[in-house]
Amino acid sequence: MRRVLGAGLLLGLVVQTAFAAQPPIAFDSPRGGEVFVGGQEYVIRLGLHTRPKIIDIELSTDQGATFSKIGTVNNLVKDRSLRNILKWTAPAAESGRCVFRAVAVMRGGTVTMLSPVFSINLGATTLGAGALPELADGSVTTSKLADGSVTNPKLADGAVSDTKISSGASSNGFVLSSTGDGKVAWVPAASTISTSSITTNQIASGAVTNDKLADNSVTTSKIADGSVTSAKLAATGVTAGSYIRTNLTVNAQGQITAAANSAPITNADVATNAAIDGVKITPDFGAQDVSASGNLTLMSAGNKLSIKEGANASMGHATLALGTVTVANTLVTANTRIFLTAQAGGTALTNGFVSVSSRSNGVSFTITSSNLLDARGVDFILIEPAP
Repeated sequence: MRRVLGAGLLLGLVVQTAFAAQPPIAFDSPRGGEVFVGGQEYVIRLGLHTRPKIIDIELSTDQGATFSKIGTVNNLVKDRSLRNILKWTAPAAESGRCVFRAVAVMRGGTVTMLSPVFSINLGATTLGAGALPELADGSVTTSKLADGSVTNPKLADGAVSDTKISSGASSNGFVLSSTGDGKVAWVPAASTISTSSITTNQIASGAVTNDKLADNSVTTSKIADGSVTSAKLAATGVTAGSYIRTNLTVNAQGQITAAANSAPITNADVATNAAIDGVKITPDFGAQDVSASGNLTLMSAGNKLSIKEGANASMGHATLALGTVTVANTLVTANTRIFLTAQAGGTALTNGFVSVSSRSNGVSFTITSSNLLDARGVDFILIEPAP
C-alpha cells in the first residue's frame, strides 16, 4: 500500500491531504521556487520530526511524470548532524518543473512525500526565486523585441521573402542596386546593356541554349574536366565489344578507327630475356628443367613441398634387414646429399644409428645401422648441389 503525504503542485493539480498528526516525512529544503545550477552540489534537508530511518530520494524533471533515484537518507548513522540530509549534484538538464519524491517503508505500508516545485538551470546564477530557466514556445512576441534588436546574424538564410521587402516610394520598374558603401537603393532599371556588363552570375541556369552559341565558340578551355561523356562522342567504324590481344588503328586525332583480335601468343612471341612473372606460368612446367636464381618460398601457411616417390625417385623408403639395406637408384652421384630418417619401432636393444655406408654412382647406395639387429624402416631424400 502506498500513501502520498503533504501538499504539492503536480501537473497543474493541487492535492491536499490532512493529517490528524504531524506527517512522517517533510521537506525543509527545497521550499519551492529555488533555481539550482546544473553541475553544482546542494543539500536536501528533511524535517527534524521525520520518522522513517531509511528514506529513498528521487528526482523528477517533468513534474512527476517520471522519477529517478538520486540517493538515500540514512537516519541510523550515529552522527546526528548527518541525519535527515542528502547531498546531491544538480544534473545538466534545464527544467522549471522539478520535484523531489521521498519514499520510505513503514509499518503501515509505503509512505511517499513530494517536495515543492523548483528549477534547474545550466548557466544562470542570478535568477530569483520562482524564475524559470527556459522560455516557453511562442512566448517572445513583437512587443518583447527592442527596436533594432534583430540584426543580420539573427536572420536565417532565406527568411526575408519578397513580401517582406517594401519598395517605399519607388516607381514601377525600379530595382535594388548597390550604392557602393555597403547599402542598397531603388534605382531605375537600365534600358540598355553596356559592353561586358553581363557577368556569369547574371545569366540564369539553362539560359544559354544551342542556338545562342556561335559556331566553333566552344574551345577546349571552355569544356570542364570530365564533362564530355561517351554519349557525346560521335560513333566511329569500330564495332562495340571486348577485344583480346587487340590490334588497334589510331588516327591523328587520337580516335580508334579500327580494332581486331590478334592470334594467341605463342612461345615464339616471347623474347628469351622477357621478364615474365612466375604467377603467369601455369603450375605444370611439363618435362622441362626449371632453374631460378632467386629463392623458392612457400608464401602461405598450409602449403607443402611435394616430391614424387617410386623407382629412381629422389625421395623414398627402405627397410633394414640385419642392420643394412641397399637402395637401387640411378640418381646417386658422388656429390649427392642423402638425408636419412629412421622410423619408430624396435627396441633399445635392436635400434642403432643409421648412415650411408657406401654408394655406387648411377646405381645404388647402401644404408647401414650400427646395430645388426636393426630392422626398422628408413626414409631418405636425395638432393643434388646446384652447379
